[in-house]
Amino acid sequence: MIYEGDRVEIEKKYRGALKEESEGEFKLSVYEDEKCSREVKNINFGPVRPGEEKNKWFWLKNTGERYLHRIYVGHGVIDSKGWRSMAENYLGGSLDVGEKCMALFQLKVASEVEIGEYSGSIPITVYGDESSI
Repeated sequence: MIYEGDRVEIEKKYRGALKEESEGEFKLSVYEDEKCSREVKNINFGPVRPGEEKNKWFWLKNTGERYLHRIYVGHGVIDSKGWRSMAENYLGGSLDVGEKCMALFQLKVASEVEIGEYSGSIPITVYGDESSI
């Protein structure tokens, strides 16, 4: 086995600037349940073998004070170069304050990868305004 179930960190990146402090902060939380009562900071994909891909669904909720224009959920890749966090092409949409949606988190392991322990993160990039997209 390649990956023995260590937890993968969820790395949140916020893009955008507040024009005024009164606009409020932006914050996105990740939950394992639809009621959004069990927040998640890490993901346990369990054992993954070379050539496998594991998928986990989680709930994203805008727990901040402003509209989030775009949310991109990336994925983790383990290949001959080691762990890489990829962010392209995984649009999660937009979320108003208090709104939630489901998002797919993925870990892909290339078939040529040597058995061992790897660690890394899966990025979520949040764009707080149209000008930062």
